[in-house]
Amino acid sequence: MFDLKAQNHSNNVVICLAKYVVNILKLINHFLEIFSKESDQSAPMFADNALKALKNYNWPGNVRELENLIQRLIVMIDNNLIDVVDLPPSMKFNINRKKGILRTLAEVEAEHISNVITAVKGNKTKAAEILGINRKTLRQKIQKKEESLLNKQRSSP
Repeated sequence: MFDLKAQNHSNNVVICLAKYVVNILKLINHFLEIFSKESDQSAPMFADNALKALKNYNWPGNVRELENLIQRLIVMIDNNLIDVVDLPPSMKFNINRKKGILRTLAEVEAEHISNVITAVKGNKTKAAEILGINRKTLRQKIQKKEESLLNKQRSSP
């Protein structure tokens, strides 16, 4: 681990963020404090969904990726609340993302369908169009997922 207080954000410290996901909130708060002071404004708050998306993001880069994101968000937002819509596209759909890449294709498909339906605010016709399937196929996939969840609930003690 590293001592966050001992590090200066301008140092050439390169830390792979994927290893430190548990510290992501500490890092976010650290950078919020630094860049808010530099811009002479109060630190913005994060909406719960925005924090969830950041925690679920894979973070392929290093700590500078997060540092640059926080700096950009502080400059770009109009109010004092950072929400999912303020995040880059690669992070927006990480709200419901499960950690790990070792998942079945069915799990990935169900997650993607759920993300698309959420993005279009429940409009299944539009979701089916985006997914490149017809509405009936979408309905079948949703029913199959619901049945799978019910079966899991019944089999759990």
